Amino acid sequence: MKKKMALIIAIILTFSLASCVKNTDANTFAPSEEIPTGQQETEETMAQLESTESQPNQPESIEFQPNSTTNSTSQGNNATTPNSTTEVLYGNISSMWYPHKNAEELVESADAVIIGKVSGISFQILDATTGMPPDEKTEERHRRLWTIYDINILTAYKGSESSSLKIKTDGGLKDYRVEEQLELIKDLTPPNNIIAVSGETSMIKMGETYLFTLSQSRNWEFFNVMTPSQSIHNLKNPFGKGEAVASQENQRGSSTITAKDVISVFGQDKWDAFWAQWQKDNPGWESRLDKAAVEKALAAN
Repeated sequence: MKKKMALIIAIILTFSLASCVKNTDANTFAPSEEIPTGQQETEETMAQLESTESQPNQPESIEFQPNSTTNSTSQGNNATTPNSTTEVLYGNISSMWYPHKNAEELVESADAVIIGKVSGISFQILDATTGMPPDEKTEERHRRLWTIYDINILTAYKGSESSSLKIKTDGGLKDYRVEEQLELIKDLTPPNNIIAVSGETSMIKMGETYLFTLSQSRNWEFFNVMTPSQSIHNLKNPFGKGEAVASQENQRGSSTITAKDVISVFGQDKWDAFWAQWQKDNPGWESRLDKAAVEKALAAN
């Protein structure tokens, strides 16, 4: 009950933030007043709560914060107008995820554990209550922008038997194919007509290779990231927390989980095979990584 009440308060704050007034001098949004504890639940809040609970392995709560306007230049492949500059309003998605105590618990709760390369990034409007494209029954408030990552699977440790999969993350990306995102959200109702960005997942880069620990969406088309700081690892450093995630290992009781920890759950032979191949694929790695730290990690079986 306490967890549900905390979520209700966070969602009330979300909708309060949508009514912020733009501060033209500072080029930011003025912060909204704090929501008093115990504020009466509204029909809007309860509907959003039901939406959140319908999606498995999603954040405990999501706080949407209108942030700032910036002059953004489109970047990336297939940008709508790659050389144009547009004033864009961004918002922040601040998520509270359920942490996992260790790699064993993380792997057990996952539907898929894979090594994959990001081969495509696109954007789509989805129904937040179903994770599917909206239809005539979708309420306007549930139409939201999502980022879709196409992943070519290089190694599958659990769950996926195909050669590729799609990962969806809530929100868009800053300074990446901006006009494409603006075109998608232009007819949405506030606050969904702002490009909201999650710092925990938006640093996944095109062409990079990661170890992903994923849950599967209810509609089976998309996969979801779990706790990002524990389940997205850039394999430039299999012993570290990864370069692609704004890591929050020490918050909310979560622990540091490395790629080595996750792969080793499937057996020492799986790790040995990965490590041997990784060294071949990364010549000169000794100059990039702390060799003493690597030796310590390898000794900790």
